[in-house]
Amino acid sequence: MKKKEKAAKEVSSSSPESPMISFWSERDGNPEVYTMRFDGADLKRLTTNEKAEDSYPVFSPEGSKIVFESNSAGNFDIHTINPDESNQQRLTDTQADELSSSWSPDSLKITFVSRRDGVQEIYVMDADESNQTQLTDNHFPDEVPYFSTDGKFIATESGKGKNRQIYLMNAGGSDHKPSTNLDSYQGYPTWSADGSKIFFDSSKDGGGIYSINTDGLDLKKVTDKGFCSFINHAPDGSKILFSGTKKRRALYNEF
Repeated sequence: MKKKEKAAKEVSSSSPESPMISFWSERDGNPEVYTMRFDGADLKRLTTNEKAEDSYPVFSPEGSKIVFESNSAGNFDIHTINPDESNQQRLTDTQADELSSSWSPDSLKITFVSRRDGVQEIYVMDADESNQTQLTDNHFPDEVPYFSTDGKFIATESGKGKNRQIYLMNAGGSDHKPSTNLDSYQGYPTWSADGSKIFFDSSKDGGGIYSINTDGLDLKKVTDKGFCSFINHAPDGSKILFSGTKKRRALYNEF
């Protein structure tokens, strides 16, 4: 389940007043977490775990914390850190890998993936690491959970093999069912700024980012960049940010 892409960058945004993105890079020889301004200014490296992998960072919606995954303690766990590099904390501590974390829109909860019961399932916890609760219980892997902008739903990448689909469930874990039914791979779901659509990566028709309404209708191709991961949007919804592989792994902006 661990991501293989060497220089992929996870994108997140803080408040509109302070447009920042977080990402991970191997530019210094090891996967570490960085931040920079939306225009590329003020690049800062936040983690310095030379013998570990720190990746998949996501800003909290109010901008005061970044959640990420790290194997600094052996297996992968969920950590948080402040954007000024202070107060790095480990939130999960099991013998299993915990990965792919993201925030609720009120910054009070974190959803993530864990193998602690032997299968990749979706969990949620309070931002202070308390009340860790399993949300899914399926016979297939569930990955990359992402809260809707109103906090009522969670989108996931779920299923077996090359034809994984985008699923939706209530934030409490009920009614987990597919929103897509395509003869291709679907993954890395996120939401439009207004919550009306889900963006996701797909291998359909050569690959790229697609969008779909929350009711599963109005499928549209948004980009034509091949494999596109870690999809997110600017706070005002004017841009989509993602990691792509058409030429090399880099950060793209799409209007």
